[in-house]
Amino acid sequence: MRLQFLFFLPAVLAWWNCELPSGTGDNGRCVDGTTGNWDACSASNPCRVQGNGCSPQGSRIANCS
Repeated sequence: MRLQFLFFLPAVLAWWNCELPSGTGDNGRCVDGTTGNWDACSASNPCRVQGNGCSPQGSRIANCS
């Protein structure tokens, strides 16, 4: 039970939503569901699935699903 809680805890504290790319050269965005701030998805990890599944990496870049 403790192990499940540890995986669930980050989702409670903050959640990030992946937004699909809107055009050529766009890799999508990783949006903070609490503040609305966003980081661009990196070219090596573009957003492929709308919804949860991305994590900020710093320097305004995120790893997306």
